[in-house]
Amino acid sequence: MVMKYYIDASVVAKWYKEKEEFESEALELLDDVVEFDVTGVTSSLTILELIRALQKINIQEKLIKESLSSLDSLFKTCLIKTGISDECVNLSKELMLSLRLYASDSIHLSSAILEDSDRILTSDSEHMLRKNVVKMFSKNYGIDILHIKNYK
Repeated sequence: MVMKYYIDASVVAKWYKEKEEFESEALELLDDVVEFDVTGVTSSLTILELIRALQKINIQEKLIKESLSSLDSLFKTCLIKTGISDECVNLSKELMLSLRLYASDSIHLSSAILEDSDRILTSDSEHMLRKNVVKMFSKNYGIDILHIKNYK
C-alpha cells in the first residue's frame, strides 16, 4: 500500500524557493509524488500560504504566478488538493480550542485527518512539531507528524 503524506505549506514552499534548508528532502518528496511512489495531499489553503511565503522573500509577481501555475499542474496530475469544507472548519474549531493551534495549522491537521493521511510532513518546527499534545492527538488518528528532514 502506498503511504499517504499530508504536505504542509512550509514543505510545498521549498519546491519553489531556492537554497532553502531541507530543499533536497522536499524535492525528493516532490519526485516521489510525481512518480506516484507516495500519495501527496495538501489543502487549498497551501496556495495562499505559498503566495505569502514567496512574497516574504521578495519574489516578483510574475514568478509567483509561474509557481502557482506549476502547483496547479501538480493538482491536475498527481497532488491531491483538499477543500476547506464545513466538516474541516468544524474540526479545526475543535482543534484550535483543545490544542491551541493557529487557524492554518488546525486546517492542515483537520485536512490530514479527513483525508486519512498516514503522515504529516512539515518544516515548521515552531508549531505542530513543538507541541507534544498535537503529536499525541494526531497519533489517535494514526498520523505521525514528521519534519521534512526525516522524510525517508
